[in-house]
Amino acid sequence: MPIKIAANQSAVAYHVVDGPVTFPYSVDAHMAVQHHPLEWSADPWSQEDENAARGRLNERAKEEGREPLPEPIEMTPEEKTALDEYNKATAEAKDRLKKFHEEQAEKKKVADQIAADEALVATPPPRPDPNARRPMSPAQIRKNAAMTDEERVDREKTGSELPFIDRDRAAREKALREGTGRGQSIQDAAKETNERIVREKAEQDRLAGANVTQTF
Repeated sequence: MPIKIAANQSAVAYHVVDGPVTFPYSVDAHMAVQHHPLEWSADPWSQEDENAARGRLNERAKEEGREPLPEPIEMTPEEKTALDEYNKATAEAKDRLKKFHEEQAEKKKVADQIAADEALVATPPPRPDPNARRPMSPAQIRKNAAMTDEERVDREKTGSELPFIDRDRAAREKALREGTGRGQSIQDAAKETNERIVREKAEQDRLAGANVTQTF
């Protein structure tokens, strides 16, 4: 287990020869373990790890012409029994801790999934955007293909989607274009257009009045 660094807090690190050593500052214990892993450990040395570390330190000392590490003190039978029991209990504890942390990780995974599912259920479903441009239906495609260019322009200029004032203005612009297309001047075309619109309006008013008379 790594050493936790905290301000003005001591920590214990384990030396391969001297055993547990209390450092006044946890950061010093942490640095000793990080920079000298053959000498220091954050956890008590197992017999196997201690023997391996001693062997490597002695090889380095021989290469550098220094004395090897002192041999460890021979343990009494009681001490060996206590050490064996300790090693067995430690191994079992490590297995239990591993299983516990795996179960906690699985519980957290399930809790995170539940939270995500609850958030999804609380979210309203997507709705169509009335302002989004959508592809034409097959019927609209066939209808549009059957229209002439003139009809298509008329629909765009005087379609029912336009307000009445805009449709009236569009009709005037269309009639003016037709008049100038026949070689008339703009003034003559405008005059003819206005006269025609007046006649059509009068006819519509007459028909509307006749319908009212017949109703009564």
